[in-house]
Amino acid sequence: MNILGRVFNTAVFSNNPAFDITPFDLGGEQMECTFERPSVNRLPAAAQTVASVNIFLPITIKVPILKTSSVYKIWLNAAMQNPILGECTLKDNTGSQCVIEQVNLSFRGLPNMNGSQPSVEFTIKGNFYVNQDLIKIPIKK
Repeated sequence: MNILGRVFNTAVFSNNPAFDITPFDLGGEQMECTFERPSVNRLPAAAQTVASVNIFLPITIKVPILKTSSVYKIWLNAAMQNPILGECTLKDNTGSQCVIEQVNLSFRGLPNMNGSQPSVEFTIKGNFYVNQDLIKIPIKK
């Protein structure tokens, strides 16, 4: 699953539906995803390097919301409280989904809003579980 190569335009928050983002809220822009660390850590050993795979990766998602959108005030008020949003499902333009766990809205990512830009970029942080596809596979007996 390549999360970085996708164009995400919808976010669904299972615990807080008021925070749901649609393509209309983004105004033609997309969400930007970046990982905080690599998916594999290389650890030096006596004779070779050992690879250690991370179970989950901290991820930062930048969400540009139009100032005229109905969810803009909800996100702005919540940013002042630094809330925990729970689980977020990102959807791209082809219908593919990926789940981000333990999502919170970061106040630090909120830029200066006095500019003439039509949107404000909010930052959410969470954990992306690397093998989401494997978790859903039933074990055969």
